[in-house]
Amino acid sequence: MAVPLVHNMRISVVIPNYNGAATVIRAAQAMLRQATTHSVTVVVVDDGSTDGSAESVEASLGSQIQLVALKTNQGRSTARNEGALATDAELLIFIDSDCVPVGTEFIAEHLAAIQKGAAISFGQICTPGCGFWDQLQRYSNVLRSKQFESGQWWVFTTQNVAVTRQAFDQVHGFDPLFNRHGFEDRDLFVRLVEAGARPSYTPTAQVVHEDRITLSSVARKQGDAGYFSAHLFRQRHPQVYSQMAYSRLDCSLHPWLSFVDSTLSPLAARLARGKGQWLEWQWLPFGLRAFLARAIYGLSYLHGTARRLREGTT
Repeated sequence: MAVPLVHNMRISVVIPNYNGAATVIRAAQAMLRQATTHSVTVVVVDDGSTDGSAESVEASLGSQIQLVALKTNQGRSTARNEGALATDAELLIFIDSDCVPVGTEFIAEHLAAIQKGAAISFGQICTPGCGFWDQLQRYSNVLRSKQFESGQWWVFTTQNVAVTRQAFDQVHGFDPLFNRHGFEDRDLFVRLVEAGARPSYTPTAQVVHEDRITLSSVARKQGDAGYFSAHLFRQRHPQVYSQMAYSRLDCSLHPWLSFVDSTLSPLAARLARGKGQWLEWQWLPFGLRAFLARAIYGLSYLHGTARRLREGTT
């Protein structure tokens, strides 16, 4: 499934966006500055934004990019699929709207990995700041690298990934049933590798994650993943799911955790409110703050699975 070395390859960068006008414009502009001799199309897919994103992108970038405007919010899986369908590119690069590529060689780094025989190239997410979430992301990068080397190739996300068109089309792209936060990327990666696609980790293909993360936003997303997405992934990929830390926090697999949910989740929800400024307290060891943050948003995931179990919709 590797892309053969050609003089002028068609490459599309697909950027889904929902209410992120400022960052998606920066991401698209950085892509337009990439140093490459290949044919590159930047496709911004506005997923039914309500902040005027589509109008802002069109006013700022005009014909420099291809804008796909969805009338209603349909989720990142559908948005990415629509972006892929809008072009005939041989190589698809997906980034999030709050991820801005570092330097002008971003596309070239992904392309080099593909031309060495990979069908999937996972890039690196950079957080150069000194805050808690920046440090935690850097720690996660190291952990994911080690996990990938040990054979856990599903640990990355579609914040920064390149996939050959041939491989993407073979598995019919993202599954639109994953229309809320969580697992849509890992579902795609599992299906790609099971279909024969070879993955590669390309740490030199870097983006800076510009989103302002808060404990409440992470907890909310984890709760959504536990409620809306976990059961789909668990049913389709039980062996892979069993190797993930998520499986240890799934009430459908461990019903006794419902007691933990009823006991601790209300406390975790209270601690998750606000911006979690206490995570920036330097007098607390980073390891302790990381443990507490993970415990809180892990309980949010647990609560999502417990809700689904109680409702009998697993």
